Amino acid sequence: MKWNLEYATNELEAAGFEILEGIEDSTLTRIFDVGALVYYLKAIPFDFTVKKYFNKLVEINECINDNGYLDLEMNNHRFLLMVKKSKRN
Repeated sequence: MKWNLEYATNELEAAGFEILEGIEDSTLTRIFDVGALVYYLKAIPFDFTVKKYFNKLVEINECINDNGYLDLEMNNHRFLLMVKKSKRN
C-alpha cells in the first residue's frame, strides 16, 4: 500500500464519501544558513550533535556560502482531500 492521494481517494469513495477536491505535492526544504540546519536537526529525534557532525557542518556552511542556500531532498510528500459524506449514507 502506498499512502497517497490516489489511494486515499479510492478508500474514501469506497466508504461512501464524495470527493470535492484533492491536491498533492512534494516539497523541497531550502536552508539559507547552517544555524537553521542545526536548529532543524536538533528537532529530529536522532543522535545529532554539533560536536559529532562539526566537520560536515563546516562543509555544508561552505556550500551555503558558495551557493546562497542548501536544498534538502527529503520525503515531504503531502496531500489534502476535501470530502463530504454522501447523502446515501
